[in-house]
Amino acid sequence: MWDLVLEWDDERRRWQGRAITMIAAGADGTQNRIRA
Repeated sequence: MWDLVLEWDDERRRWQGRAITMIAAGADGTQNRIRA
């Protein structure tokens, strides 16, 4: 399970990076995806 958690954490970091850029663009649909 730890391996899965580490992989998920890596994906989360990538999502955070994209989330900041997309939120800056001002996309409501994107914000909903980030929360999900």
